[in-house]
Amino acid sequence: MLKNSLFAKLFFTYLTLIVISLITLSLIAINLFTNTYFEEVNQHLDNTVKLVGILVSDVEGKGQSLDAKIKELGKTVRTRITIIDKDGKVLADSDGNISAMENHNNRSEVIDARRSGAGHSTRFSHTVSIDMLYLAHPLNPDDPSGKIIRVALPLHQIKLITHQIYRMVGIIFLVLVIIAFLMGFWIIRKIVRPVNQMVRTAELISRGDFSARVQATPNDEIGKLAQTINLMGDDLQKRFSEISREKANLNIVLSSVREGVIAVDTNQKVIFANTAVGNLFAVDASQIVDKYLWEAIRDNKLVSFVKECLAQPSVVLDHKDITSSSDKPLRVYCTPIKETPGSFLVVIYDISESLKYEQLRKDFVANVSHELRTPLTFIKGYVETLKEDNLNDKGKTREFLDIIDKNVRQLANLVGDLLELSRLESRQGIARIRPIKPAKVIDDVVDYFRPAIEKKQHTVIRNIQADCPEIPVDPDMLAKAVGNLLDNAVKYTPDNGRIGIKADFDGSVLRIEVSDNGIGIPADDLPRIFERFYRVDKSRSREMGGTGLGLAIVKHIVQLHHGTVSVRSQSGQGSVFTIILPIR
Repeated sequence: MLKNSLFAKLFFTYLTLIVISLITLSLIAINLFTNTYFEEVNQHLDNTVKLVGILVSDVEGKGQSLDAKIKELGKTVRTRITIIDKDGKVLADSDGNISAMENHNNRSEVIDARRSGAGHSTRFSHTVSIDMLYLAHPLNPDDPSGKIIRVALPLHQIKLITHQIYRMVGIIFLVLVIIAFLMGFWIIRKIVRPVNQMVRTAELISRGDFSARVQATPNDEIGKLAQTINLMGDDLQKRFSEISREKANLNIVLSSVREGVIAVDTNQKVIFANTAVGNLFAVDASQIVDKYLWEAIRDNKLVSFVKECLAQPSVVLDHKDITSSSDKPLRVYCTPIKETPGSFLVVIYDISESLKYEQLRKDFVANVSHELRTPLTFIKGYVETLKEDNLNDKGKTREFLDIIDKNVRQLANLVGDLLELSRLESRQGIARIRPIKPAKVIDDVVDYFRPAIEKKQHTVIRNIQADCPEIPVDPDMLAKAVGNLLDNAVKYTPDNGRIGIKADFDGSVLRIEVSDNGIGIPADDLPRIFERFYRVDKSRSREMGGTGLGLAIVKHIVQLHHGTVSVRSQSGQGSVFTIILPIR
């Protein structure tokens, strides 16, 4: 629309100026040509008058017929010639019969000629029945009252010439208008085309297409403007790319954090929300932008806290712990955005894990305290008894020392397992990993526990795949994990029980199973069996020297090898513990 309007304005302004100029020039030309023609006509008539004066003098001197000479001369010069005497009688006329002509002293040109020496008039001639242009002069300028010489030309001849002048000027005018139209169309189009291209380029840039450029760049002011637009497009494209890259990086960072981040303005409209917000409140984070917070997130406690922040922009509220509508414990921070006064950044933390870890820490401290209290109480009690008066009874002393020794070993095992578990939890990887045959580790573990196995007369069935390859593991850690499982199988299987150790390889993972036909594990206890200090039968476990950390250690060792450990069991029917380790 703009380009058409610009072209139309320039073109019609140009055309109007050209037409006005050509009309003015045409009128001037017509006037000039007409005046020139009339000057020529008047000059012709003056020359004819002079020629007739000479002819009249010559004819009168020779006594010839004046009328006949005038008729002959009129045909030669193609001009009507009339000789009028002082009384108004026509003495000679080139186009008429003088005997039938009336007195001419009343003719206006004759009257003017007698009065001022020259007379002009235009009127209809009854003699020749056409309009004529008349010019009259005295034959003798010194005697205006004497004979008058009158010459005349038909007006239709003069009009014909003037019409030819008009037609010629009109044709030239039309030709010039057409030429001006075509040249103007071409010139203005050539001028407007780069302007139109610049307009289109600017429109594309304004719509976000920063790759648009002006192609035609003439070497003039318009070309400089086009180059400026192209430079502006390059600069905008560079800046927009930088902004887009920074925005993308910011979105990636904010979308990757686990905490929910919401930016709201003074009207509680959401400016930004990351993916974590959608996960916390079960909404689509990309769909809540530009919506009111209370409309986007149906959580009254969160909305109320944000309202408090907006109501007191000068007071920074540190944080507030709330419970979401989905019963998630949340911690909400509200911080003003300095670059946008009145806006706030709301950061939401899901503190479920924190509360869980806090509870685990409390449970751990309580469990450790409880595990330490029992043997320490025994040790303290028996030591106080020995310090009294029982030192002479060697049998009792021996019994008390055995109990003290047992509890000391219990404490030593507990401390050792705690240290082992702490070392496993603090490790980022496995330092002493090397290829080893699983059969070698299993044989060493079985040999280590052989005295305990033989004491309870258990039958150990080993089923190790013959072509099982070497696997990259820490042999001491793997032996510790298998040993803890075998130790539990020996302890919790009644005498003359059956224990199985199986190892097979399926091409990608190594599977080690330790099974028994012992007391088994109730179904309710299975989900927590790998927790620290968790025991199915606490009194029996302590009696057997268990610390409650063996399976937790197994789990951490397997996880350090990027594997998994699981259990299948039923109360009274034994248990099957399975370790799966990836080969790579």
